[in-house]
Amino acid sequence: MEINTQNWPVAIRIIHLKGGARAINNPGPTVIIRPQTIDRKELKLQLKTYGSIFSNLEALGFDIIGTDFYTNDSEIAGNAPPQWQPFHRQQETVWPTTKVTQLWRQIAHASFKKEQGYLWDISSRIAHQLRVVGWRFREISEFYHIQSRSIVNRGNFEEGIMFEDRNTWFIYNALQTFLVDACILRDYMAEFAGNAIFRERYKIPKKSITSISGLIENVLNKISEQDPLLIQFKVSTNNGGWIKTLGNYRNLIVHSAPLAYAEKKLFIVCRTYKIKQNTKLPAIHCPIPDDPGHIQISRANGIHFENFSDQFDKFTKAVRGEIPSLDGIDYAHMVLRYLVDFSKMLAEESPVKPENIVINKSDIIEPIKREHPTNQARHENKILERNFLIYFTPDGGVYYTHSAHAAEMYFEEIFYPVTTEKIKEYLEQHSGKAMSAVFVGLKSVDEIETEKLITVAEDLYRHPTNS
Repeated sequence: MEINTQNWPVAIRIIHLKGGARAINNPGPTVIIRPQTIDRKELKLQLKTYGSIFSNLEALGFDIIGTDFYTNDSEIAGNAPPQWQPFHRQQETVWPTTKVTQLWRQIAHASFKKEQGYLWDISSRIAHQLRVVGWRFREISEFYHIQSRSIVNRGNFEEGIMFEDRNTWFIYNALQTFLVDACILRDYMAEFAGNAIFRERYKIPKKSITSISGLIENVLNKISEQDPLLIQFKVSTNNGGWIKTLGNYRNLIVHSAPLAYAEKKLFIVCRTYKIKQNTKLPAIHCPIPDDPGHIQISRANGIHFENFSDQFDKFTKAVRGEIPSLDGIDYAHMVLRYLVDFSKMLAEESPVKPENIVINKSDIIEPIKREHPTNQARHENKILERNFLIYFTPDGGVYYTHSAHAAEMYFEEIFYPVTTEKIKEYLEQHSGKAMSAVFVGLKSVDEIETEKLITVAEDLYRHPTNS
């Protein structure tokens, strides 16, 4: 059956898969899996629709952890980073990190409008750190891929073997950086909960809370109400809770020793990724310590160093095949999901509710002078080389983003190429209904008479860095 790709977005998608593999989708329906299978066969699949790539990969047995979108020449040439989206399949979306980050930006925007300086500051920090942690996760995935690709390309891949090379250090370094940044976000969320939610709710004396330990000391240990948010914090910070475990990893790294030899020497392990039809794909396993809290205590109180023979025996356990079962990127992916879910729960309790940024005539503070830019200006002003998304709400709001893949995340109907007729027809059909969306390029905007579209285009031309 012939696949109609006329209206597909012109984008390159690189899907990050568990174990260091990649699914590469250049513009069009063909998806290529890298690396090749254990028996040196190339895996390919053909998409029926642009949006089916994720469900198709999952149906084959792949675990998706994120996607790089390349939508313009600058990104493809490496002059700008790809548009990275961590992937977690949930009922509402597969891009919760992006959606929750935007939610906190909207809370910051609303706080600014209400002149609530502290809430503007802390919500901006949470939005920033969500983005940081999401990018740290990409760094882990990228080094997994480099490590996996290197051993496969050398022809040394053999299931079950353990090894270490120059790439291994980068994986553990990326994991450690992720864990530290994750704990920064943890503390920001604790600060917001203590100062912006619990203080007013339980009339807590005014003492600034800036960390999870401060929240535990001043709130969690003193308040016994059956508050769902309070209970979630208590469960998560108790022994075995995800916040407690995350803190143990951070403390081990910061105060004791690197992950790779905190207790025993750890090596990368060659594993295979079994997908449907009994096909095996090369993958790697990067173990991290199973019990970071215990290791840190044993190092802090000196027990770890009391018996050199025992210390050396622990250090060499991995050589004998005794390695932790927990994989670094699996743990990081899980922690990212917990952080996003928890921050969403906090956002829903925010005393200031999120507000979208609405652009209208009152935002234009000076007359617009239209000029045809020089080639140098075209090079400097990337908006001329990019698409942007404009969408409308029934209340007359007009919003936009530079992210060319945003429509894929938020909307079902996208038109390529855009014409004035298509836009007018679409707006007429969706008037007064749910959000509607169209993709337009700057040249298209010049031809459009719709006043709102021109207003947004003019604002984008004046402020190309806004998104």
